Amino acid sequence: MLNTFASDYNIGACPEVFKSIRDMNFTKFDAYQTDSISEECKRLVLEKCKLDDAEIFAFSGGTQANSVLLDFITPPRKAIIATSFSHISVHEAGAVEALGHKIITIQSKDGKLDANDLEKKLSCIRNDVNFGHTSDVGSCFITQPTELGTLYSKKELKDIYDVCGKYRISLHVDGARLAYALGADDNDAELEHIAKFSDSFYIGGNKCGALFGELGVLKGKWTNSQKYDFLSRRKSMGALLAKSFLVTAQFLELLSNGLYEQIGKKGDYAAKKISKCLERNNVELYMSAMTNQIFLLPDDNMLKRLERAGYQVPDWDNIDGKMVKRMVFDWTWGEESIKGLIEAIENAR
Repeated sequence: MLNTFASDYNIGACPEVFKSIRDMNFTKFDAYQTDSISEECKRLVLEKCKLDDAEIFAFSGGTQANSVLLDFITPPRKAIIATSFSHISVHEAGAVEALGHKIITIQSKDGKLDANDLEKKLSCIRNDVNFGHTSDVGSCFITQPTELGTLYSKKELKDIYDVCGKYRISLHVDGARLAYALGADDNDAELEHIAKFSDSFYIGGNKCGALFGELGVLKGKWTNSQKYDFLSRRKSMGALLAKSFLVTAQFLELLSNGLYEQIGKKGDYAAKKISKCLERNNVELYMSAMTNQIFLLPDDNMLKRLERAGYQVPDWDNIDGKMVKRMVFDWTWGEESIKGLIEAIENAR
C-alpha cells in the first residue's frame, strides 16, 4: 500500500484518546450532552480559553460545525465574508449557502483575510447605492491555520475582530487544524486569543488526534430558553449527537497536559523537515510551510520515482493555472518515518 499525504484524518485516534474512550466504554452516561463528562469538558474549555462563560457543542465533523455555528451567528438572509480559499466557499459542497447565506469572497494569495481588505469590502457593501437590493453581511469566516497552512498572528486576529465589531458583524473561526497552529514555532495566538477575538469557533478533533468529532464554542451567557432553542435547532439540522459524551471525553483528554499542542508540533516538525529537504533538492514550493502542510508544484520525474518508492503525493487544487500538489503530515510522523521519506526524496532526484 502506498503512503499517501492526502490528509491528516486518515487514521484513528492517538493512543491517549483511544485509551480514554476504552476506559469509559462500559460506563453509562446521559445522552445529548447532558452528562457529567461534557460538564467537566466545558469547565476545562472555559479555563483554557479564559472565558467567564460560553457553551460548548459536540459535532461530528467540520462541515457540520461550520454550518450550524455560522447559521446561528448570522442573521437570516445575510451573507458571510471569507477568503477565496475558504473551506466553506470551496470544499463544503455549498452547505452554508443551502441555509440561505450567500458567501462573498475576498481574493487572497496566502489564504489569510487582511483586515484592511475586509474593511474596504464592508464599506463598499454598506455604501452601495443599491444597498437593500444587494446582500448585506452578517458574519465573517476565517480559519486558523488557513487552508494554505498559514497563521494569523494575535494582532491580525484582533484587527479582523475590531473591523467586524465596527460593522456589527460576527466573527467565526474554523479550527479544523487548530492543534497545528497552536503547536507551530511561529505562532503567538494561543487558544485564549482565538476565544477573545471571535464570537464562535471550533476546536478541531478529526485532524488533530481524535477518533472523530469537533468541539464548537459559542461565547456568552445563555438563558435556558436560548439553550433549548439551540438544541432544537441542532436536532432539526441533524447535528445533535446522542452520544455527545464520546466527543467531549476525547477533548477532555486532548486539552489536558498539553497533549493537543504536542500533537500539532509533531505534524509541524515533520512538514518543516521535509520542506527543507524538498528545497535542498530543488523542488519548487508554492509557499513555505508554516504548519503541517506543504504545497509544491509538480515535478513529474521526482513524483514518479517517489511513487515507486511507496509514496504518493496527490493533487490539491488548480491555482493560477498550475496544479498544486499537497503533502499533509499528522501526529504519527516520527524521526524514523521522516528519515525514510527524506532518503526517498534524495534518491528520487
